[in-house]
Amino acid sequence: MDPDNTISETNETNNNASKLINVSAWQKYYGNVSGNLSLRDQPGNYFSNWGWAGSEGNVFITNVSSLNFSSLSALGRNKDGTPAQSNFSRADQLLSLTPGNKNATGFANNNITQLFSTDGTSPRNTTSFTVYGRTITNVSIVNSTNVTNFTSVENATFVTGVFWDTTKDDSDGEYGDDGEDLVFITKINVGKTGLVATAHDYEIAVPSSLKGAGVVYFYVELK
Repeated sequence: MDPDNTISETNETNNNASKLINVSAWQKYYGNVSGNLSLRDQPGNYFSNWGWAGSEGNVFITNVSSLNFSSLSALGRNKDGTPAQSNFSRADQLLSLTPGNKNATGFANNNITQLFSTDGTSPRNTTSFTVYGRTITNVSIVNSTNVTNFTSVENATFVTGVFWDTTKDDSDGEYGDDGEDLVFITKINVGKTGLVATAHDYEIAVPSSLKGAGVVYFYVELK
């Protein structure tokens, strides 16, 4: 290689090299949480301000810069809470993680359908999340530390759940046909270990292709 053309050559047009590199279909994040809880009026005047010393809350990741937490619905369920058809396989199509083929990151079946469901429609493991006082049931989950470990997932130290945001829905109440966004969630579990031996407060796994524009957004709910 001679990218700067510092060596005299008979052909200066072939100074390049390439290599095929497979990267994981899933990006995992972990870390600690801190914050303050404030009581204030609309103009922003503080009445009370507490440092957060609790042990509960949620961390959310999505690819949109604003999020309506009251509009979240479990992937695999319609907006009215009834079971939906092919939500998981539809999510894979939209994220270029099509089941049965090598997906955009080079690994077969390392996708939402395989990890979160049994057949593209039925959730593999589920739990409930309470989001800003509203309990959302039947949320499909994976083990955040080891997404292919399907044993007693609901009892894992850290789990990742998946919602869809109904904000963009055109009133048919179904995911996947109106550009609805996916939102991934994990519960805060203070001072535990998983991906690394150092204690941390959350772990979450999201598809690498969620970063369509190279950015994902974190939201934190403290209780």
